[in-house]
Amino acid sequence: WVEGFPGGGVLLDSDSTQSLIDLIKTFIGSGGISQEHGGAQITLPESFQPSGPWKHFLAGAKRAKWEESYDRFLRGEHPQAIAMQQKLTSGAEGKPIQPGTVIGHILESALQAGKQVPLRRLAECDDLANLPNEADWEKMDNASIKIGCDPVESNQRRDKEILVEMVGPEVEMDFTQKTDEQKAGEKVWYAKIKWWVALKRAKAPVSFGGGGKRQRT
Repeated sequence: WVEGFPGGGVLLDSDSTQSLIDLIKTFIGSGGISQEHGGAQITLPESFQPSGPWKHFLAGAKRAKWEESYDRFLRGEHPQAIAMQQKLTSGAEGKPIQPGTVIGHILESALQAGKQVPLRRLAECDDLANLPNEADWEKMDNASIKIGCDPVESNQRRDKEILVEMVGPEVEMDFTQKTDEQKAGEKVWYAKIKWWVALKRAKAPVSFGGGGKRQRT
């Protein structure tokens, strides 16, 4: 049963709560991440390590911020907790970074450095709308071909050009002239592109719909 309480939330008894938790764990644990309409769900391996660093990855001489994020994530910390304790600038006045920045540290830097990454747990920590489904993946593949940019071979990010090819010239409108809906939609698309680029560069074994269909490389 559910019982309403002030604030618009709901209160579940222990049996109902555990049933809901078990359902969510079963769904997410299977790798079937819910996506927006129009494509089969993405399935990620529980953990993955590339055969080596991405060809254009450049390691810095000093310990980088992404390494701190990566080490803490491996210890079981959530990106939100990691973000709260990392600063954009050094010193007490520095502002905490965003959880999405931490996810980017692990997805784009650690994975491309050839590190072992718990991909499924990382996906569970992100907004599920940010993960590309099969239709999204195909759109990004086709757009990258049309603009002549292979994300694996090129060390340049041409995310905006890819988005223009998929969505249309309105992407190039002045930001202040865009509606809130346009801004929100573009933000989600850029997150999807981030996952798509990182997974392709790492040659991660991605499938869709829970079956054995592997990604195109």
